[in-house]
Amino acid sequence: MNQICPKCHTRNRDDAVTCTKCSYRLAVVDQQVSTPRLCPARKHPMDPAWEECPYCVVDSDPVRETPQYKETPKSEGKLVDDDVTRMQGQSPNTPRRSTQFAPAPSPSLPSQASGRRIVGLMVTYSWRPEGEVFAVYEGRNYLGHDPDCEVRMMADHTISGKHAAIFYRGQNFTITDEKSMNGTFVNGVEAPITGTSLKNYDEIKTGATAWRFIIIEPGAANGGNRRP
Repeated sequence: MNQICPKCHTRNRDDAVTCTKCSYRLAVVDQQVSTPRLCPARKHPMDPAWEECPYCVVDSDPVRETPQYKETPKSEGKLVDDDVTRMQGQSPNTPRRSTQFAPAPSPSLPSQASGRRIVGLMVTYSWRPEGEVFAVYEGRNYLGHDPDCEVRMMADHTISGKHAAIFYRGQNFTITDEKSMNGTFVNGVEAPITGTSLKNYDEIKTGATAWRFIIIEPGAANGGNRRP
């Protein structure tokens, strides 16, 4: 006579130890059977008629339910605050820091840490329609595209690294050509490497760049040929 499971009322074999439907342990008919037979993985009780464990087959099934993720609502393609903080490597709960803006460097008037006084200006409209202004300091001022030039022009590839030098000594301005490739011209005349004097509003040409030299040192301007 088949055994009936007292839990789910399913008919089982006479020698069944557990219910084939609910795995409820049935009464032991044969006293020689002390423990149920386990599956090869020794995790589930096995019915003697089973050739494989149905529970292990279910566990080894690679099909799994795909986890559902809740999307964070966004407004018309704009990033929400949590997205921005995650992109910045912060947790959404981390207090946000105020935005820091670095001052934009001036391309025309670089600050000089040497404490030298500004005594003149070099103005050019060759590369920008609004113009560019470079400061001329007391002492020696190199003009070229090298990083240590006081008057640094990067747009003109015909200018040498140290193309020319402007000197201010004793209220006098002079300019010398530093053996440049394309020469230095003052009012259309090529300046020698020994130097030539500069006066207020002189026109200077280095490579493809045309300059206007302006004196702002009071003593030099009064002593020079100042134009109205």
